[in-house]
Amino acid sequence: MLRKAVFSVLAAVILLPFAAALSACGAAAADLVATIEPTATGVNADKLRPGSEVEYLVTVANHGPGQATGVTLRVDLPASFRYQSTTGVDALSLVTRTQPSDPPVDSAQPLWGQWTMGAPGVNADGTPARPTLRLKFMAKVNGKPGDYKLTPHVFSEGGDEVIGKEVAVHMLPASDSAATSRAPTRSTPSPARWSCTTAAGCCRRAARAARGR
Repeated sequence: MLRKAVFSVLAAVILLPFAAALSACGAAAADLVATIEPTATGVNADKLRPGSEVEYLVTVANHGPGQATGVTLRVDLPASFRYQSTTGVDALSLVTRTQPSDPPVDSAQPLWGQWTMGAPGVNADGTPARPTLRLKFMAKVNGKPGDYKLTPHVFSEGGDEVIGKEVAVHMLPASDSAATSRAPTRSTPSPARWSCTTAAGCCRRAARAARGR
């Protein structure tokens, strides 16, 4: 009996961690999706001038089925771009900010935190209730003419890093001053100047000047 009891205790001690691990694996996990886009619309919204400030919207949504805690958001800016300010934070449907933290001005990798994003559900009218976070910020853009990308990253407790859908932008030259062409100017010939001492000599010189000689 004593030996059987000892084996039972040892089995419980050994199997307990595995049981906890299996329980954690069975817990519903969150599925976070992130996107970024400029708030300006139009065909030239992705074309920038050096020195200008542009507002971007980052959207993070929890597609479920579980909730996400300790959610933080980071945006990787191009090396010549700098974060300036946060212009808006909207927490929709079961999203709560638990630890407000905003990035410092002139950051190249602005980081915001933290939120709890509940599990998706159903609204009273039967429509899906998807926890969503929308954050707007201003960035000062600089750099040589060319193509650049901004990429959102999302982190959560117990979850993997989520790399969101990036946005591509094109940097234009500082100015489009085109070289102005000037029409060639024609020099006006100066009037002929001559001198003479006799009447005959003056007549000969006048005749040559008339003939263009």
